[in-house]
Amino acid sequence: MTSSDDFNLDDLREERLKHPSETDKEKPTPSVDRKKAAWLTRNQWLAAGAGLLATLVLGLLFYGLYSRHSSDHEETMAAMEDLQILLQELDERLMEAQEQNRVDLEAVQQRVGITQNEIRRNRQLAERARQEQRQAAEDLTAKIVTKAETQRVDTLEENTNQRLVQIDDRIETVDADVKQSRSEWEVALTETREELSGLGLKLTEQGQLIATTQGGLEELRKRGERDYFQFEAARKQRITIAGIGLELRDTNRKRNHAHVRLFFDDRQTDRKRTFTNTPLTFYVGPDRVKYELVINQVDKGRVNGYVSVPSGALPERPALSRPGR
Repeated sequence: MTSSDDFNLDDLREERLKHPSETDKEKPTPSVDRKKAAWLTRNQWLAAGAGLLATLVLGLLFYGLYSRHSSDHEETMAAMEDLQILLQELDERLMEAQEQNRVDLEAVQQRVGITQNEIRRNRQLAERARQEQRQAAEDLTAKIVTKAETQRVDTLEENTNQRLVQIDDRIETVDADVKQSRSEWEVALTETREELSGLGLKLTEQGQLIATTQGGLEELRKRGERDYFQFEAARKQRITIAGIGLELRDTNRKRNHAHVRLFFDDRQTDRKRTFTNTPLTFYVGPDRVKYELVINQVDKGRVNGYVSVPSGALPERPALSRPGR
């Protein structure tokens, strides 16, 4: 039975006591009153007993309910206490695990630090060993090179001395040969010059042949290498020869040279000391044609000689221009 049922029984009992029935409201007779009083008394006692019994039953029920509620509460509290104990044990185990992890982590960190230090130290030792090995190799190489260079220098010096001796011998031989050859060459050159002179020709220091006489000029023409144009010029007069202008400015018969002025390519050039039988070379025109002027004879106020150009360099053989009188 619930507490609501207890509440309803008490309400009924109180309502009955507060509101009697209609029979009770009628005015009874004395006998009846006595009977009723006795009955009422008995009923009151019965009602009181019933109320007490109901109260007792309700109390027992409430006590049972309370006891059962208390028992459930106690069980709940006991379960909560067990749960609290379990949580506390879990917290303690968690703390122990955290502490152990911290200790393990510190140990690992310490070990890692030691390992890193060992690795760093090993690297330093390896680098030092490599440097020492490299230095030792360089020292050994330097010693080997020095020794080899010393040997090479000694060998080279010996070979050089031998070669110098051989060169000296060859120089002496070549010098003797050269002297002999030079002597022979000079003899041959002298003979050649004498022969050329007999032909009216002269061999210059540059190995060039020039004509000193009319016969030599004819010999050069026979070769066909160049075209030759003879001229005779008087002082202060301008002539045209082989496409160029020539003016005799002065003569020095004693020293065998003359001062001539040349006109070509719209300009003039003075050659103050043109010696006899010495070629004067210059270049004319856009094709740079090589001209050679040779004075064979210098007289007072007059010279004669020739101008030569490469064969076929001029379009047509120009006429010889002679000075006016």
